Order: sequence, then structure tokens, then C-alpha cells
Amino acid sequence: MPFPELTPWIYSIGFGVLGLWIIGSNIWYLLQARRNQGTTSLTLFVGGILGALALLTAPPVFLKWLAWLPLVVDPGTGYAAWKIFRTKSV
Repeated sequence: MPFPELTPWIYSIGFGVLGLWIIGSNIWYLLQARRNQGTTSLTLFVGGILGALALLTAPPVFLKWLAWLPLVVDPGTGYAAWKIFRTKSV
């Protein structure tokens, strides 16, 4: 495959690898904290946003429709946003 055909995938792969790494670490640390009955600090919003950017910058059009998926799967984005908006602020 010549380089011009790979060029559109460069950003998508970069965002995807970083997003998967952060989402994976968020899930890992959350599971460790639950197993040890402790607390953890998640990387907020970064993994989900990078995952969504990876799908939005990917050349196939059908992947753009799945851009919401990393935002929901990442506990640092979906779960954290739910916890933040669920609490009542005065």
C-alpha cells in the first residue's frame, strides 16, 4: 500500500492507540480498586475523547457512527460524567 493511501489513517491510529491505552488503564485501575475495596483516580474524559476522535478521523464512513462508543465504554468519561452530573451541587 503506497504512503498516500496510509496518510488518512495516521491520525486515526494514533488517537486510537492512545485512547485504547487510557481506556484500558481506567478499566484496569477501576477493577483493582473494586477488588481491593479501595479508591482510584481515573484519567477523566481523555480516553473517551481520543477514542471518539480516532473513529471520527477514520476514512470509512461507517466508523463515524460508532464515535459515541468510546465515550460510553470509558469509565473516565461515561461513568465519571454520570457521577459528576448525578451529584447535587448547591
